[in-house]
Amino acid sequence: MTIKKTPSPTRRRLSWYDPSLRSWIYQGLILAVVGFVVWYLVSNTLHNLSTRNIATGFGFLHREAGFAIGESAIAYTPADTYGRAIMVGLLNTLKVSVMGVVAATLFGTILGHWARKRQDATGRVLPLGRIAMLLLIGLPVLGWLVSGASLAIDMPYLKGLNFTGGMTLSPEFAALLAGLVLYMSAFVAEVVRSGIQAVDRGQWEAAGPLV
Repeated sequence: MTIKKTPSPTRRRLSWYDPSLRSWIYQGLILAVVGFVVWYLVSNTLHNLSTRNIATGFGFLHREAGFAIGESAIAYTPADTYGRAIMVGLLNTLKVSVMGVVAATLFGTILGHWARKRQDATGRVLPLGRIAMLLLIGLPVLGWLVSGASLAIDMPYLKGLNFTGGMTLSPEFAALLAGLVLYMSAFVAEVVRSGIQAVDRGQWEAAGPLV
């Protein structure tokens, strides 16, 4: 009876011509370089801050801001803190985002339906590029000529002998909102138009009796 000896595993010799070894070396060198750059930047920044007696951290949030903000959803004065100023900025961003998304969705959906019907009737694609260019160039000039003042959106209520109340939008906020609505509505309109046209004519005819 013969006993077969299992061959002992050969040791892997380290060689520069081994691709796996070279990849580990390259990765190690890259990590070392990145770590050195990060250490240098952090240490240099901390040194410059300490030499100029500039304190780090979030303590500045409790200091007086000293600047005014034109549009504010909550009460704010230059005597308030940086923390309240940041809160005002966050609320303004949320406000313009919600209003812009709602307005752009409505305007883009209407524009997309109209563009689809126009293309079906004439066989020509709506030149959205030219229209957007004209709007982007003409609306700021028109707003500067006509407005130049705050835009008031009022839901009036009786107070004493006069009606008062409502919401006022500054020219800057109105311009920002108009730009966001025009920019986002172009994408919404194209999505609506292409989505409707992607439906096969047979499916439209099959769904017709169900309407």
